[in-house]
Amino acid sequence: MMKPMKSLTFREIYKKIVYIEDKNSVNVLNKGYQIEIDGDETGILGYGYVDGEQGICFNVFSIVKVEDGNVVKYNDKPMELKINHRVRLEDVYNLNGFEVEYESLNLERYVDRAIEINEKFFESEEKEAIRYNRQIDELRHYLYPDDIQGYVYHKEKNKIEGLWVRTIAMLPTGILAKVITPVSREFNIALEDELEFKLFNIDGTLRLMYIIED
Repeated sequence: MMKPMKSLTFREIYKKIVYIEDKNSVNVLNKGYQIEIDGDETGILGYGYVDGEQGICFNVFSIVKVEDGNVVKYNDKPMELKINHRVRLEDVYNLNGFEVEYESLNLERYVDRAIEINEKFFESEEKEAIRYNRQIDELRHYLYPDDIQGYVYHKEKNKIEGLWVRTIAMLPTGILAKVITPVSREFNIALEDELEFKLFNIDGTLRLMYIIED
């Protein structure tokens, strides 16, 4: 079902085939990569992955035409030629699209290319484990899913402050993450500090916190 790209969840994007109603990319592939088109194409099929610097991106596999929510024509030349045309989620945030169901288009023909993209952008087993942790999905930055919202809490001063951290690894008792936004000096935490944050359920809301005891 067609809906705004900004409403798609991380689970509907990461390592999934997504239709994006992106005529600009169709024109780029046509004029920049000399891929022939008929002119009635409505968008692209992109494979969702995470680039450590660019956030969520899509590698274009096919140029397609969609009618009534169904792909009725596709051109797999971008995939067949292994063209690495990247579309950032940030750039198509306000367009429409949908996750393409695996069974609907015999998507097995995309498997080998998807594996290549996975291998190219693989960072670590630790990072993959965090990306597959559904528990923290609600805390993720929409465009940069390796970054999650957290809090630091100073017990003695009874002060709490929000910040963003970049996840590194799952630990037996929490998540190791690097501080990427500044906090007040009284917390004595600097940018790039690596700290172990723990998950707490506070009044029904999940929060990732680093607690300073003294």
